[in-house]
Amino acid sequence: MLQNKRIIFLGNLEEGLLSLSRLIREGYNVQICLGDKRSDVLKEYCETHNLHYADGKIVKGNDFLEMLNIYKPDLLVSNNFLYLLPEQVLKNYKAINLHSSLLPDYKGRTPVIQCILEGKQKTGYTIHYMSPEMDCGNILLQRKIPLSGQETSVDIMRTMISYQPSDIIKATELALEGFEGIPMKSGRSIDVEQYREIRIGIDTVEECTRKLKAFVKPYALPYINLDRQKFFVIEGTCSMNVDTKGDVVTLRLKNGYLNLLKISIHGEIQFNAMNFIKEIGIELPERGR
Repeated sequence: MLQNKRIIFLGNLEEGLLSLSRLIREGYNVQICLGDKRSDVLKEYCETHNLHYADGKIVKGNDFLEMLNIYKPDLLVSNNFLYLLPEQVLKNYKAINLHSSLLPDYKGRTPVIQCILEGKQKTGYTIHYMSPEMDCGNILLQRKIPLSGQETSVDIMRTMISYQPSDIIKATELALEGFEGIPMKSGRSIDVEQYREIRIGIDTVEECTRKLKAFVKPYALPYINLDRQKFFVIEGTCSMNVDTKGDVVTLRLKNGYLNLLKISIHGEIQFNAMNFIKEIGIELPERGR
């Protein structure tokens, strides 16, 4: 019987909370939950439900293996946990992880953003065995999700989260039953930081639109450079035509226009783009030029 098997859960954010809750409701014995710096909601859930919780940084030290030797879990289950597990741990204990891309493509910490920037027509997530290398272990299962091209990174994550708890249960069952998984092939990844700047006069409307959809809060925001000053784009659109509204900053792209509505200097407090840029003395080009 798979229920009552001993589980150590590693995760963060709302997706971690939902996966943890589902494991408990399915009857698994979750011995302790480890969270990272994004795990306030998970920590609160554990405190409310009298579950053991620990700072995930423990995995970086020798104390983690000693802790595992006390708990003797049947499986470690991770949902986008921030830290890699040490090789010595993975030699002694089986661990699985949910990663938000169709591996082997888009490994690392920004898979959804990478997918949007490359204009893919489908995305999804992979649950795989953990290995010493990031996102490289054998694949247990994948969930494919079609894209229309209109989704933001937050939209995609919201859709993924709706499927994750049931798939975490399926993958947990497969791992405990001894399924070895499918070996992972080589894939591709991109450095998203090279794409955060919306390049005035250079980017196309399509490139600009992808950046605006990929880089939204709570992720890093896109930015522009005007008169040697960096501005983060809080709200804006890209179009083939000039926006004639009076309070919109319109900047030329390669084949269209970026229409700025709200901007920020440091990414937190937002301002009306037209008023703020004029107030600090930057002369804007005439619309359409």
